[in-house]
Amino acid sequence: MSKRNKYLVFVLIIITCIIVNAQKNDTIFIKKDKFQKIFIDKNKNSDHYQLISDFTDFNTLKNSSNVKNQILNSKWVQIQSYKGEYFLYYPCDQINELKYVINGNQVQIKSSEIVTYNIISLKRRRQNINIKYQEPNSQKQILLTIIPIDQEKGIYKFITFDGNLQYEKKMLQSDKYKNYNLIVNECTENKTSELDFEH
Repeated sequence: MSKRNKYLVFVLIIITCIIVNAQKNDTIFIKKDKFQKIFIDKNKNSDHYQLISDFTDFNTLKNSSNVKNQILNSKWVQIQSYKGEYFLYYPCDQINELKYVINGNQVQIKSSEIVTYNIISLKRRRQNINIKYQEPNSQKQILLTIIPIDQEKGIYKFITFDGNLQYEKKMLQSDKYKNYNLIVNECTENKTSELDFEH
């Protein structure tokens, strides 16, 4: 190998080391101690991003055309507001992960596990979608109202009316997940607290 080639290889190695170290130092930690690391993941090809976008445990073979015409996308991941920005969130405890799959006759919801509900009715009221569904092995009915927050960005509000209880979550059309950075909460035990978000 000529001196010139050796020099070029040396320069390339130095540049690579600088880039790798810069990437490590660019990691933004929200919290870091021996029990927990909360950081912002901007690598859209990371394992955490792959897990956020993974719907392989769902039954996605059902015909979803009826719903897609009204709410644009039948797969949803939760999105959070933090310091005025939207982020995806990978929780410490996976029981706090929330995903929806909605098709023509079923709503599938993943929290600690995936539960499938039968749709009784689906109605559009202006820009809002009202989906009434029924619990498995029960006559109990639940109403889900989907309200657009920012349709261009794929962000919607999901309001669930379950008897006297009401829950609100911000959800994102799953095909837009790479448009957002991801907050990762790595912890040594599931009892560690989750990050507080804006409502």
